[in-house]
Amino acid sequence: MGDAGRVLAAVMLIGCASGPGDSTSLVAMLEREAPSRAMNSIEHPTGLFRAEVPGRLLEALEDSDNSAFGRFDIGANNPVACHFFFDRVDLASTLVQSSEVIIGQIATEAGVEVRRAVEGIDAGAIAGSPFLSLDWLFWMDAGGGEIKQRAANRAGRSVYCAHDSPGYTKSFERFFAALVSTLEFPGDTRPEPFYREISVSSFHEHRVGVTEIAFVRDEAGEVRAEKFSAALIASKSDSIAANDVYQVEWSRPNGDLINAHYAAMDDDAVTELRLVATRGREWSVEGNYRSRPLEARFTSDGPLASSLSEFLVYRALAAGEEAFSIERWVPEAAPTSATLFGFERTGNAGTEGIPVRALMGPLGVDLLLEEDGRLRRATMRVGQAELNVELVHSEGGF
Repeated sequence: MGDAGRVLAAVMLIGCASGPGDSTSLVAMLEREAPSRAMNSIEHPTGLFRAEVPGRLLEALEDSDNSAFGRFDIGANNPVACHFFFDRVDLASTLVQSSEVIIGQIATEAGVEVRRAVEGIDAGAIAGSPFLSLDWLFWMDAGGGEIKQRAANRAGRSVYCAHDSPGYTKSFERFFAALVSTLEFPGDTRPEPFYREISVSSFHEHRVGVTEIAFVRDEAGEVRAEKFSAALIASKSDSIAANDVYQVEWSRPNGDLINAHYAAMDDDAVTELRLVATRGREWSVEGNYRSRPLEARFTSDGPLASSLSEFLVYRALAAGEEAFSIERWVPEAAPTSATLFGFERTGNAGTEGIPVRALMGPLGVDLLLEEDGRLRRATMRVGQAELNVELVHSEGGF
């Protein structure tokens, strides 16, 4: 949300709930920014990570079971609080759950009801790292405030920062961008992917989610595709639903699926499924689907395709092939069967890309491919709603 939009939101949300003086005061505070700060180095005491930030670490980093915590002076009246997680966490759920904790603490300290409204949601990539943000406006009888939050994945780990002071939006964004851009893990021994990309999902032109997928090839030539996605859905002005998905697939070099693991946190519903081949084209699914036990078997007409298969299909379509069809396992929609995907090139390459029409079960999706087969944009329309997925970062190749 731009500066003008933030100020307008504050007037609309708080002006009628508090006195005119309170509204004017908050609007003025939302426009505050801190002067530029010198860059300072930070490093975990064990050397686990290091970074440079335009701010000053106030106390030594403090470790807990799953993260290191630090507070930073960025020139605002309140410090920025950050958690450096030792592993990757669910970005959307972290933002939503942290919101509840922060707002709950404010209500407890004030001893009064705290009302709130979503100020903004954003998603994208910072220096090749996916991020998600969630900002709130809140108000009480005594006045209002603002909570800004950012979460990102970096080198197989996650970082989360929050600032609970009105204004300083650009200052906070500069701080978080510098932190993520320079965050390094010297002891990282994870294999380098041969291809990795980040895409952003938008609903009615508002960015609400981010997806990262990476492909790693082992010594035998088999491919491991690891996919993370996180999205925030504003069901009401004062309520946010989180959706986080983690999926791993093993496939052969031609894209034929070997096995897969799928885990999703959809608000309070938990899904965790494992797909394995039993014999021939027979498959077994076991686990929990939306918090309920699930065990099933199904047969595919041909080899099940993987995420690698889709990328190979896109590359063939970009090279001139007219049509393809594959079978995929789509656990979020049809966990106990194979779903037929059809792809048809619908025109020649244009300035926006190569047009392709995809049918994924009952859903139709319009795709635009780059000349090398990368998916530039996907658009799906359901009634009056439009969902777009757009590539924002890629590195490596097939």
